[in-house]
Amino acid sequence: MSSFPVVPPSGMYEVAIVGGGASGLACAVAYMQALEQEARNCQAEKHAYCQVAKGNNLYQTTNDRTDQTKNDTTCQVVNGAPAAKFKPRVVILEAGKRIGTSIMRSGNGRCNFSNASLDVSRYYHASFVEEAFSALDSNLHVPSVLDWFKRLGLVWEEMPGSGGLLYPFSKKANSVLDVLRKALDEYGVELCEMSMVNAVCSDAEASVQMRDDDGLSAQRIFRVRGETRISDDERVPFEITARNVVIASGGATPQEMLSSYNLSYCDPEPILGPLQVKPLMPISLKALDGIRIQAKVKLMRNAQSLKARTDVKNPKVLQGGMAQGATPQGGVMRNDATQGSAVQGDAMRGPCVFEEEGEVLFREYGLSGIVVFNASRYAHQGDTLLLDIMPHYTQEALLDFLYARLAQQKSCLARTFFTGFVVNPLAEALLQAAGIEGDAHLIGADIAALAQVCKALPFNVQGIADARTCQVRRGGIQPEEVNPATMQVYSCPGLFVLGEALDVDGPCGGYNLHWAWTTGLLSGTALALPNKQTKENERD
Repeated sequence: MSSFPVVPPSGMYEVAIVGGGASGLACAVAYMQALEQEARNCQAEKHAYCQVAKGNNLYQTTNDRTDQTKNDTTCQVVNGAPAAKFKPRVVILEAGKRIGTSIMRSGNGRCNFSNASLDVSRYYHASFVEEAFSALDSNLHVPSVLDWFKRLGLVWEEMPGSGGLLYPFSKKANSVLDVLRKALDEYGVELCEMSMVNAVCSDAEASVQMRDDDGLSAQRIFRVRGETRISDDERVPFEITARNVVIASGGATPQEMLSSYNLSYCDPEPILGPLQVKPLMPISLKALDGIRIQAKVKLMRNAQSLKARTDVKNPKVLQGGMAQGATPQGGVMRNDATQGSAVQGDAMRGPCVFEEEGEVLFREYGLSGIVVFNASRYAHQGDTLLLDIMPHYTQEALLDFLYARLAQQKSCLARTFFTGFVVNPLAEALLQAAGIEGDAHLIGADIAALAQVCKALPFNVQGIADARTCQVRRGGIQPEEVNPATMQVYSCPGLFVLGEALDVDGPCGGYNLHWAWTTGLLSGTALALPNKQTKENERD
């Protein structure tokens, strides 16, 4: 964790990375790893072109002869020297107090860092994501995400019955961040925390000469401006230059930072968070606060309430409004005069935009839990959310079960009907939703109404409950601006956009972190080996 005093960045960098989250850290480590491996290859195979680090400058060498010596006696030639001596300046500019905060928050502090069963179709802008994943798989210079973590020393395991969720063996997010920090420290990557970047622009008047397969060519220089918080009350401006700039600052990346490049951009909005909802039946969310259930969530758009007739099943179960053998014991006596006929109940009809089963957490303000987080990716204000609190029963099977349960009970008082089956606050809410008083004796129509609210408890979606609790922000630079094989902006060589700074997001379950690692690996390798990209990586 950073502590005062903090030193602002200064000088010239080979790579300046804006953002110390998952994608930015992965990019820095992958870049240094690729350079190190390339240096070893040059040393072993005596390649003609190798890089030379001289102070803060980077040059090319031809047959162990530097093109520009400048009489620098501190020059370290990679070819013929240990690769570890090659350390170009790389800086990570993090606006917060520490790098890796998004990693530490993920998975409730356990860090679900990837998923062994990723479904690419679940990503927003899935075709772009698929191209990036394919590029990672086909590039011989880039390891897979899991192979990369294995090389870093991370040990993990798949959560049983989770559908592929991968967690560090320790079940602590620190394990993931620790292996990244260790690599950053070993490679000498500079960390400038509490450094907010305000603008990135190209310096048309400055350039460096670099040798490639086609000879010497000029490459643009970027200027990065911002301010560093050096004390509780003081911030100082900084301006650095860099040959390459990587934008890995997340979904909150301001458009103004890259305003000089005229890139297609979508304003960010928080997703993967709890939903503020209003019950469409007379129940109290405050009374349910803190209760967790396994449920199926269905999100409907432009839903309408319809009157649906539900047949009362098992007429032999009920006689005179009571279970066989039961006698009324206080409360309100009711008669079921329409036994074996049909009763009225409300049903919701409309286009379904999302449906998924998982954990739901009731909160005073609305609904939370993983499945609700996933629903938030599709939710609009005014949508109807239907909660199926008994997803393992069909409507018919649930009716049969509830009628049988009523027949077995000595008392058919409503307030005791769910005892031993559903926790009391939820049982009371179900009775309220069905319009049944606790002291009433249950009849056939009540069972049908209870079955219906159990399978489709309706809520009106008001929006995201608290943006600060959201795991992801949708929006940012549009994918069509970026090469999916390298994450480099087509219109601006040397500028890269990664992870959440792109308008890409996935559901809970390691999807977004896996995307961050992928973009970091692709960009870091492309930065280190710009001339080893395949023709498939070029823009059509």
